[in-house]
Amino acid sequence: MTRAMVEEQKPILSIVGPPCTAYSSWQKVNDPKRDPTVVRREKTRAAVHRNFACELYQAQREGGGYFLPEHPLHASSWEMDAIKKLLREPDVMKAEADQ
Repeated sequence: MTRAMVEEQKPILSIVGPPCTAYSSWQKVNDPKRDPTVVRREKTRAAVHRNFACELYQAQREGGGYFLPEHPLHASSWEMDAIKKLLREPDVMKAEADQ
């Protein structure tokens, strides 16, 4: 549904924020104390979400629109392959902004 909405409505800007359960700095500290099965499940769900977000970002780029991945600067998801690939695009930049 979301992909269809982006294709039909062609928004100027898309903002997608991933779940904090898997990538936040605090989770990195807490994960060793948690059930490894739960942590793995959360990371898998978050990776699927992040990859989907990257597909939407790419659709935005191809449609002449913009995207904003609302995400903490030091979150571990910046190291994901899908994000790194996107950041290599010449028209994509990463900026830090305080909330």
